[in-house]
Parts: sequence; C-alpha cells; structure tokens
Amino acid sequence: MYSFFKSLHMQQSAKLAVSFSSQQKRGIASGCEHLVTKHREFSFSHEHSNIGHLLQINLHQDYVKFHKNHDELSKNPPTQVIGSIVDMVKKYPNSLFIGVTPTQKMSKGSGLYPGHGFSFLTDQKGGILGHISKRPNTASVVDKRNAFRDPQFEGKSSNEILNEEMNVYSPQYSVFETDITKWHERSRNLEGHYPLLLVQLPLGPGVKVTLKEYLSRTTDLITEKEPYHLYPTRKDGRMLRPNNCLTAVARVVLGIEYYSTLCDSMYCQQALVELVKCIVQNSDDFVRKAQELQLLEGVEHCPLSNEDFLGPFLC
Repeated sequence: MYSFFKSLHMQQSAKLAVSFSSQQKRGIASGCEHLVTKHREFSFSHEHSNIGHLLQINLHQDYVKFHKNHDELSKNPPTQVIGSIVDMVKKYPNSLFIGVTPTQKMSKGSGLYPGHGFSFLTDQKGGILGHISKRPNTASVVDKRNAFRDPQFEGKSSNEILNEEMNVYSPQYSVFETDITKWHERSRNLEGHYPLLLVQLPLGPGVKVTLKEYLSRTTDLITEKEPYHLYPTRKDGRMLRPNNCLTAVARVVLGIEYYSTLCDSMYCQQALVELVKCIVQNSDDFVRKAQELQLLEGVEHCPLSNEDFLGPFLC
C-alpha cells in the first residue's frame, strides 16, 4: 500500500519537473497527471501496529491550465478526478475516512471561505458507505436567528463580537461525488492551490469508532433533520452551538463526546486534526505528519470555550 503511494508520488513529482508537449496537454484531462498527491503514514497506538494515512490532494497545474483554455469542460462533472480519488479510497477497506476542504482567508476585511467537512466508512471491498456531508438547502429558509460570528471568521480585531441576523436552512446531505465536484470547482478557480485533505483510519484496535456505532449515528442524524446554521446563535441569554457540516461529522464520529469539543467552531483543517486526536489512542505521530504538510499554517484558533455554551445557572 505504501509502495503504491510512494510510486504515485514519485511519478507525479517527476511530471512537475518537465514541460508537457502539445499532445500530452491534449490528453491531460484523462491522464494520470490531473492530481498531485502528498501522502504521509502515521502510527496511532503504542500497542498495535496499525497505520493511518493522511492524503493531501491537489489538482495538477497543467490540468488547471488545460481546463482554463477549454471552458466547455467546466460544464461537465470531473469524472476522471472523481474516479481517481475513488480508486485511492478503495485501497483502504474497512476504514473510517474524515475529509475536509480548508477554511481560507479571503481578502482583508471580507472574512473567510468556510470550507467543508465530511466523513464515511469503507466496506470490505473499499466501497463507500455511511457518507455524511451536511449542507444548507439555500432554497429552504426555515428561520432567522441572532448569530454570533466570532472575530476569526470576520478578520476583525479580537475585541469585536459580531451579532447579526442569520438564515437557518433545511439540511441536505450530499454524496461523495458532489463533495469532490465542489472541491474540484474551487481548486480549479484557485489555480490548483486548494487541497482536499483525507485522513484514513483502519477500524479496529486503537480507533475509538466502530462500524455499528458510526452507522447508527448516521441514521439518527439524517432522521432528526436538524436545520443547518453555520455560526453559533444567541437565544434567551445564552449561546447555542452551530449546526453545520463539522457538527454532523463530529456527531457521527464521536457520538456524545462531540459536546466536549469545539470542532464545529474551528477552521475545517483544525477540526480535522482535533477529531483525529479524539478518536485514536495516541495522536503524536499524526500531529507531526500534519505539521509536515503545514495543515495548520495560517489557522486562527477559535476564541470560544465550552463555557460559552453553558446555560445560565438558575437556583
């Protein structure tokens, strides 16, 4: 498995060092050059030899250039890219995957691009099941609430707290192919400099998630149909947690332990790191590998605490 990714990375690194001929560029939309993948293995238990994997996937810049010169291609689903990522996933049967597209700073004073988080399992053949990816149905506004938008999401000073009206939407749950398509669109618009991050953990010893628990929580989450709101809200003198894509992932991965984290109020890439730290026996090696890939570069830490979400004490 490692040799596969090592070979893949060496092939793609070599391709980056050469210029492509016209014939190669014409074929780039369907060739293996469309992705550049960085891969790190990590151990997560002193008691077991199981290995997890961290994948950082970017669009190849020649692929991006090719699509810029062929606007008609942007109207079609990126089937080759989706297929390549599905093939990567199939290499890891009986696993938990957590994926994010990063939260990014926009131009000064215009806040952040929120990013997105999702999760799924793989079966014995590497097929995807239990995929959770919560998004707002923007055509269905069910409420308006007083939102608490902390400074990290607005590029303001740390002393400013923003309260403003926020739409609350009906939830909708997208499939894996939709998540890849949306990442592909943004990455293409950003010249390929927008990674897809995937963490793979084999189910079993050292991982505090079981297939049965995960699938049961997934069913409960979808059945509840809790509305989507990106930010925390204020109601009756107290602050309520957000209910966004990261909320959904944390709930199905952590269960009731979700309430002890602030994953849904963090940058997506920071939430990914925190979730992995919560579900493995030892996260030291994973954190080192995340640092190697600079996953948390530029991240502003969430200024909230669990105490912020506690209700007023009444006697």
